[in-house]
Amino acid sequence: MSEPILKALELVGIQPSSTGIEVNIPGFRHLGTSEPKAGVSTRSLSVWHAHPSHLPLTVQDVDRLMLNLDDNHSNLLISERIVPDAVKDALSYNGIEVWNREKISLILGDEELRQESNQKPKEIVESGHPELIEGTVVPPEINLPRTLESIPIKGTTRPVLLEGKGWLASATLQSKDAEKMQSQAILIENPWSKEIYKLNQQRTHSFEIQKVSWYGDWTNSNEVIARIKETLDTRMLPKNPDAGKTSLLKWFKTIESTMRIETKEIWIPGWILTDGESGSEYIVDGISGSITKRE
Repeated sequence: MSEPILKALELVGIQPSSTGIEVNIPGFRHLGTSEPKAGVSTRSLSVWHAHPSHLPLTVQDVDRLMLNLDDNHSNLLISERIVPDAVKDALSYNGIEVWNREKISLILGDEELRQESNQKPKEIVESGHPELIEGTVVPPEINLPRTLESIPIKGTTRPVLLEGKGWLASATLQSKDAEKMQSQAILIENPWSKEIYKLNQQRTHSFEIQKVSWYGDWTNSNEVIARIKETLDTRMLPKNPDAGKTSLLKWFKTIESTMRIETKEIWIPGWILTDGESGSEYIVDGISGSITKRE
């Protein structure tokens, strides 16, 4: 097991001690049990480790793990394998908390930023604020014929543009040694699928077709701002990494007082599907493929 994992456990107050009992589960190792600690677990915490592999975890892996869990403990799985959403759901359903490699990196990075630095801050290089034309149409990301094959509704479709919101953000970031840099990003809020994602490419024109406005609730602004900060934050390798450190990544975190945020109206490509039997209309979102009945 790698040193960063041990360091991350220690930073959050988890120090598993071996039970002396060998548990033989292919792909897993039992690291031991940690006594209850405030803010971590109200019961003893049993810590498991999924060995590194290019293969993602499967539901069958979870089933094998479940056979060896003690109901008297809470359980934490640290996975160095990719954990698909279906597997995350299975772990959560069985009360198992899971940490992936990203979680370990976040814990280590936050600790680095908490360390005090007496170095004089370096000059900030301005990189400006992102631009987005009002009324931009973002690119579709689904294949309509393939999506329609999975829908038990037969009918006709017509293209439309669905209302969305673009969040333009920029801020100054700072590393633990007080080095600063600028970061910017554009996030798209898609109310039809309740998703927020980073826009990596954009179209700067609109189409003269029907536009469908959103009359429901938008995402709470505090949630969006938290997501923006996660997107702006940057992790990179330093020019001269210290091989003795547990993490070779250099972290730059958002200085909240420097954040600049604005919103723009954007449009999301989609389709209206009309049921050939009932005449009911459904909106097909061209980004996520989600389908909602039109009221």
